[in-house]
Amino acid sequence: MDYQKIRNKIAEGKAIVEKYKDETPQPVLEVCYSMFDINEMLVDKLEELDNKISKNSRNSSRPPSKDENLPKRNQSLRGKSGKKSGGQDGHSGSTLKKVENPNTVIQHPLKGKCKCGQNLSQLTSTMHSSRQVFEVEIVNTVTELLPPTQWSPLFSIKISPSVTG
Repeated sequence: MDYQKIRNKIAEGKAIVEKYKDETPQPVLEVCYSMFDINEMLVDKLEELDNKISKNSRNSSRPPSKDENLPKRNQSLRGKSGKKSGGQDGHSGSTLKKVENPNTVIQHPLKGKCKCGQNLSQLTSTMHSSRQVFEVEIVNTVTELLPPTQWSPLFSIKISPSVTG
């Protein structure tokens, strides 16, 4: 939008009112001048808002957190598929099964006191529920390759084979 053209039109209107101000009643002149002032203020505000909207973190020094109406970078731009989240019907899921002989068994004793005042560690437990935790170990193995290196007596150069692991 060309705000300078709008300001020029307002100035033209003022010039016309000034030209005929002797023939125009005073209340009409006051209304005209106040309308010109209001229009100038509105054009200034509109230009300010237009400049503010057109600037973002990509084309100015504004930080990305001040951007408005832009999707956040971690926000998916993909639309909804209409399916529920999680495993879908017909998909055969799998989970880790309990092993019969785990490497380590840790028994957690009861601590504290019962409502009746008896020490819980002295009671015999009859019901056991268990869960197993599978821990994956990542082993870092480093292999150093040492190819033989020899000097050629004839050409006085070093000879070493190309070895790749």
